[in-house]
Amino acid sequence: RLDVPYRQCGSLVLALSPEELPHLQKLYENGIASGVPGIRLLSAEETFAMEPNLAPTVVGALYAPSAAIVSPWEFALAMAEVAVRNGVELRRNCPVEDAEAMADGGYRLTTTQGTVEARYVINAAGIWAEKVHCMVEPASFHITPTRGEYYLLDKSEGTRVNHVIFQCPNELGKGVLVSPTVHGNLIVGPDAVPVEGDDTACTAAGLAFVSAAARRSVPNIRFSESIRNFAGVRANVDTGDFVIGEAEGAPGFIDLAGMKSPGLSSAPAVAREAVKILEAHGDLPAPKADYRDGRTRVRFKELPPEEKARLIAKAVSYTHLTL
Repeated sequence: RLDVPYRQCGSLVLALSPEELPHLQKLYENGIASGVPGIRLLSAEETFAMEPNLAPTVVGALYAPSAAIVSPWEFALAMAEVAVRNGVELRRNCPVEDAEAMADGGYRLTTTQGTVEARYVINAAGIWAEKVHCMVEPASFHITPTRGEYYLLDKSEGTRVNHVIFQCPNELGKGVLVSPTVHGNLIVGPDAVPVEGDDTACTAAGLAFVSAAARRSVPNIRFSESIRNFAGVRANVDTGDFVIGEAEGAPGFIDLAGMKSPGLSSAPAVAREAVKILEAHGDLPAPKADYRDGRTRVRFKELPPEEKARLIAKAVSYTHLTL
């Protein structure tokens, strides 16, 4: 409905040694308990039949056919577009500098663009969620910003694997993945390095770690085909899991904190949890009767010549896309 590129390609979590097989078994049992459709354990032979470019050390895998890839930036932008269309006031580059509870309920937020008063606050401030929480109450969680660096490889490497390839997770997260993208490239990463604040610099050491770790899964990746390196900072939290709930001592102040991987995949379910908390207060308005869902986007370069000509005839601005 949002016209965002999406492909259900499935995923494989690899066991790279016999010692990792019990961990795959545990992940399989968790998947069954969670209702993941079609999940199953594969032998080494079955795994290589699906992905012949994997390392010869692979002894088995956990296969989840329902796993999918998406364009994450466009997905976030699409959600924002639909929200604004339905009445959301979006204030960009608007840091919250202070927050205080009001005597008659709700909160007053001081921002760089003035004061905002609200009955409820949803604190989804990423690596700054702890700081925002502490504006109203001491936090019961601590966030360590953790940088992850990536390679984005040329489309010449885009078919190196056909599934999202994970290594067995450890205390640092899900490890370095190798995955096709919806645009036909190959993405590889991340590492996990604690940093100060939103430090998204790429480093020689970080990228060397990523390439070496990825080759444990897919040894023949040609990193010389890299077209872009980038990094993100995720909010590692000391509670071991996402922090979702109303802050103790601050009614109506809801934390959605510690959203480390898989935060994007979890976002719709996390949103439903936030709605349940809001509904419990009993004063939400009725659902919008005129809610306008859906979105379409013209991808000019992907259109056949006759369709491009039709659009150019309709709007001269499309000629700029042909230059």
